[in-house]
Amino acid sequence: MIGLGNTFRYKQFSLNVLFDARLGFEKYNWLEDFYAAFGLPDYTADRRSYKVFDGVLANGTPNTKPVWLGQNTVDGVDYGEGYYRVYYRNVSEPFVSDASWVRLRSASLSYALPAKWLPAKTIKSASLSVTGNNLWLWTKYYGVDPESSSFDSGSNNDGSAGFTYPSARTILFSINVGF
Repeated sequence: MIGLGNTFRYKQFSLNVLFDARLGFEKYNWLEDFYAAFGLPDYTADRRSYKVFDGVLANGTPNTKPVWLGQNTVDGVDYGEGYYRVYYRNVSEPFVSDASWVRLRSASLSYALPAKWLPAKTIKSASLSVTGNNLWLWTKYYGVDPESSSFDSGSNNDGSAGFTYPSARTILFSINVGF
């Protein structure tokens, strides 16, 4: 993990940014596995058709037998739950992907009000700020969020994710007054 933060100042303005990154990390995507088993991704659109798989038969001749990709019994052959459910409902390599990421974790822009705008005897300083969290994410991970986990916070399992919400993007406005 890498973190890089800095504060830039110009006159009455202050900009604080924090970038986080995690590089060289792979993760198993349970949600994509589930979607594939139930026909949601485009690559499963052929689930109501036949396919001839590359390969050879036991006698060494090329395979020419069409296989029904859907469920149930078709033309006297029981295909059970179907190709996509059987193939993708098991933990399988197609759902392991690079989960490296770089995130703009936080950015805050503040403006310090000039002292001449403030009542001299009661308020010593005041500033207005806007802060955003989780504003930008770069990743090749095709899941919801490479930081999400399907396990509770006490678990050390960080290699799989799926049925969880991504990190929330929040915008905060604040007024800071010093007396």
